[in-house]
Amino acid sequence: MRWFVALIAVSLAFVGTLPAFAEDTGDAVTIEKERILIPGTKITEKDQRELNAILAKYDKRLYKVKGYDKGKATTSAGSLKDSLIDKATAARAAAHAKDPHFTGSTLQIGFTTNQDIGNPDLVTIQNTGNSAGSSNVGKRRDLVKRLEPILRKYGNKK
Repeated sequence: MRWFVALIAVSLAFVGTLPAFAEDTGDAVTIEKERILIPGTKITEKDQRELNAILAKYDKRLYKVKGYDKGKATTSAGSLKDSLIDKATAARAAAHAKDPHFTGSTLQIGFTTNQDIGNPDLVTIQNTGNSAGSSNVGKRRDLVKRLEPILRKYGNKK
């Protein structure tokens, strides 16, 4: 009988530690050829520093990343126009921004021109020679390629 009680005690102690091993990283990051979608993902501090170091070398109009700590906005980087951000990703990010328990990052790096045909902001970017426009697809792809090794552990590649 004592061994049975000891077995139950050990089992309960082990079950109590499971959440520590199965850390929730939030919503999966989606990596595509010309953009990375971050709907609400818990990125480690180390990875966030690496991400920020790379982003600092690129035109801010190519990305928008926002950080939250327990539902409170903490950081914001980049100036990608909201109209170029994937609608589903923006909706998911908005939901996380309202969640008092959410700690992580949201939004998008890069964008695709084919999804935004007819988008007046994209046409303006292209006509003004803005380096975020489709004439500079190579820079978007390069940015995504440089960030992929950091972010692939947080999600899906399409």
